Amino acid sequence: MNITELRYLVAIMECGSVSAAAKRLYATQPNVSKALKNLEEEYHLRIFERSSTGMIPTEQGRHFIEQAERVLREVDRLDRSVQEEQERCAELRVLIPHATYAS
Repeated sequence: MNITELRYLVAIMECGSVSAAAKRLYATQPNVSKALKNLEEEYHLRIFERSSTGMIPTEQGRHFIEQAERVLREVDRLDRSVQEEQERCAELRVLIPHATYAS
């Protein structure tokens, strides 16, 4: 499992289909499908039922997606925290002209 696979999973849930999720994430449909397949195989569960009307989460899938959303919120929070810390750190550069340095 990786963060990208979790983002794809949540997008499938929100969009209702693999192709819509791929479009929203600027990814290819085969990559999103493969990520879903990888997660299902890795955790030995069926996350979605495929139907003509779209992707419907199974009961186990719904719980898995809720946990994925929590993980992604924490990752996003960590990213924001690091970014804020970097913005607080100022860089100080001191330039001394050669003539001043010599005297």
